Amino acid sequence: MIWVKSLAMGLLFLVLAIVLTPFVALAVGNLVIRRKEGAAIGFDIVAFSRSPFAWILFGLVFLAGFCWEYRRLSK
Repeated sequence: MIWVKSLAMGLLFLVLAIVLTPFVALAVGNLVIRRKEGAAIGFDIVAFSRSPFAWILFGLVFLAGFCWEYRRLSK
């Protein structure tokens, strides 16, 4: 039962990370990257999801949620 709850928490962390990634990327892009006046900014979630960085990032987020819940329930 601990594994199922830990898996659910890992998936919850993963969903939250996927939902929050575009907002964080746009905020960082606005603060860090200087663009020309009138230029549009955007974030392509499909292109990002195909990159190895995204897979590693989302894998680490899932692992963090899973391990956090597993440690909490196993005590």
